[in-house]
Amino acid sequence: MRSVYVWSQFLAVNKRENLIQAFMKRGIGLMVVFFMLACFNFNTSVWGQQATKAADDKGMNGVESNVPVSQNERTSSHTGDVFTDSYSIFQENIFEQSIWENICSIRFPEITNVVYQPFDEISVSLNEGKRWKWFEIPDFSMEYGAFIDKYQNDVVMLETYQKPVVCDPGTHNVTFLKKGRLIGAASHWEAAGAYPDLHVVASDTYEVWKGRRGYVGVKLWKTNGRHEKEYYYGYFELEVSADGTSYKILGAAYNPVPGESIVAGETACELLFSNTEWYESDDNDGSITNHANIRLLSDEFAVAKGLLMQKGKHFSVTGVPDGLSISIFIVDGCNAIMYANGKALSNEYTDSCEMTIGFNDEAFKGGDASAVAYTKRKINVHFRDEYQIVYVDVDDFTVSEDNPWQLYQLGYRGAAFGVWYDNDLKTCRFEIYEDDGVSYGEERNLVPLAKGEIIHKGMNWVAGGNFPKEHNISTADFSEWHGREGYVAMRFHFDEQCFYGWAHIKVAVDGQSYTLLDYAFNEKPGAPLITGDGQKKVKESILMVN
Repeated sequence: MRSVYVWSQFLAVNKRENLIQAFMKRGIGLMVVFFMLACFNFNTSVWGQQATKAADDKGMNGVESNVPVSQNERTSSHTGDVFTDSYSIFQENIFEQSIWENICSIRFPEITNVVYQPFDEISVSLNEGKRWKWFEIPDFSMEYGAFIDKYQNDVVMLETYQKPVVCDPGTHNVTFLKKGRLIGAASHWEAAGAYPDLHVVASDTYEVWKGRRGYVGVKLWKTNGRHEKEYYYGYFELEVSADGTSYKILGAAYNPVPGESIVAGETACELLFSNTEWYESDDNDGSITNHANIRLLSDEFAVAKGLLMQKGKHFSVTGVPDGLSISIFIVDGCNAIMYANGKALSNEYTDSCEMTIGFNDEAFKGGDASAVAYTKRKINVHFRDEYQIVYVDVDDFTVSEDNPWQLYQLGYRGAAFGVWYDNDLKTCRFEIYEDDGVSYGEERNLVPLAKGEIIHKGMNWVAGGNFPKEHNISTADFSEWHGREGYVAMRFHFDEQCFYGWAHIKVAVDGQSYTLLDYAFNEKPGAPLITGDGQKKVKESILMVN
């Protein structure tokens, strides 16, 4: 360690001296210097830890003595630091900048605003029967899935659709990354295959994730104007139960600079809101059941866990409808829940409004709200008119080989259905996506209902899926609709509720075309509906999308 101290003192030159002058004045031969460079190659080995400790012991301005030594890690204070393989040994201000850049031109990238997206409901649980959850990364439209595979002894998996993540060498086991680990080109990337060869988070033989919260390194990409891929490095934040039967994906982040590394857990200091669109409850009584999960990055709340923030001291809020009040409950140092109490006195659709929430200095341990991004947010509050059965009398549309597709959006809670003809299979389909239709047995062959039948939860509902798992009107093996007019029963899901609808169609004798005549749906969650019934008539042009 004495040699390290001599080396550091030798390079502590006057800012007016260049490197060669320093060598000559100290009387140390260039061969010694280059021999040291060749032997150590500025590598982050045990020598690097010893050098750091020696610098600290001598009162020099070195980095922390517990610097990680893995090639996938770097110093926690990195912006502008000098980079030697994976991290710097000394901070830059020991040397005159131009001299230091002559010695080592590789530097940590300047970290721009890391993009972080919290996820509110990306979770799977064996005990709750939720084995699959699809999600995508904002700005990239890249798909992933959280998955528990019942066909492989309930192995907890990450479905990446053959995209690479950081894995343990020689396996598809997802590497557990602690906060502070560097994710970049030098990380060990593995792309798993198609099912069942997926990335493994936890199993009977891979237990490092169980009971822990950590990070998964991911590689993302976009196509630029030259049709070339630009790669971005990021991470998912995961939390796995102690028994390995459930896990949550809490959020995702990426470095917006193509090709630049990111540090696991690295974020800007900001407040993230899971939901800024609040809706009147299904009781339609002026109460609000929505809430916003608030996550604080790179700081902590000043209010203790389990307590409420004080309005006026910790936050302010304007635009709150009469009859409602706002509370903010502290879950822990970095998480809070904001919700509305009471019932709005005026709660028709025209009473929908905008609230503004703002956090004060006293809300943060750092004591400075100006240092935290997005401390002021707008919350849109949506009220509903009295529930109605919405009836839509469309311009009759015939789906056939010449007119194979038409999409209809109900204009209510994102529900939609489509009528279409599959030219390849010569079949008539009815698209309800992953929602339900009343069908025969376990098949997706739709039952033709007569006018006046009640649509309710006790019917034989069968879920649809993505192509080619749509519901059938007519196939080579299914001709029940041929030459008939009837009603398709539909059930749409949202949150933990559902609502019912019907579509009135007429099918050709040969089953090679059919016509949509009209449709309707009940706005009230869970309420039954009678085929052919409708109260509120809506113009078709508002709801139909090509």
